[in-house]
Amino acid sequence: MNMVKNLADIAPISIVGNILLLAAGLIGIVYALKDGIGDEWTTIGPNVELYPKFIGVVFFSMCSPGVILAIEHSMKKPWNYVKMCGILNWGITFLVIIHIFVGAIGYLKWGPTALGNFIRNHETLDGPTLAALIMQALAIYFTYGLQCYMPIRILNYSYAIPAIEKGTCKGTPFLWDLIIRFGITIITCILAAAIPKLDLFTGLVGGICISTLATLIPVILYILVHHEDFGKFKWRLILGISMFSIAFIAAVCAVTVNLILIVKYFKYG
Repeated sequence: MNMVKNLADIAPISIVGNILLLAAGLIGIVYALKDGIGDEWTTIGPNVELYPKFIGVVFFSMCSPGVILAIEHSMKKPWNYVKMCGILNWGITFLVIIHIFVGAIGYLKWGPTALGNFIRNHETLDGPTLAALIMQALAIYFTYGLQCYMPIRILNYSYAIPAIEKGTCKGTPFLWDLIIRFGITIITCILAAAIPKLDLFTGLVGGICISTLATLIPVILYILVHHEDFGKFKWRLILGISMFSIAFIAAVCAVTVNLILIVKYFKYG
């Protein structure tokens, strides 16, 4: 998957992965609803201090700023991307609805005992459950190239090629392109296999990286761009400060809670 260089070639493969993921989610929803919902759920659970863990995971799963910008720059008509009814808003809306729908059904069915993987909540490993797990694995595989597209591009064009031109690195751009692609693939696979509680680490990464790149920095830029015209009653400034405050508090809470949970896991198991 990481040998594919063009975003236009990666996109159709990722679409197949998304279709498989939706099919797996549909199987999980049918299994969750066929016997009715459970009775262990509460609107606000007793362990309120664990809610920031959920926020970190949401930050991680909801947005990839680098890929969003890469898609916009690769479009023939990029001005259609950020319209009110443009591709970005439609895509994010669909993503939010899927998260809310699957998350709500999973929690209503299994309550606080719900596992991180929606399909693994099934009690029996029958044919449809096994098919859903295989679909999940294939979906991760088919969308893997899209997730690695921006890191590979940044390492190539911002570091490897300038280093070759300055003479600090030996070899050709083609050689370093292969080294970077194989290196990223090996490192990500090793980390995925070696980290015991992957959900805690994804929550930590989401709280630190994604919240900063997708929310905090864009809001700061929004305020700076409109510093000469904040609008009537300075609504743009109020909006920017409000969004920054909420995102900052959420990010700090998510990072703190996930760090505490990681330390507790390694200390007590």
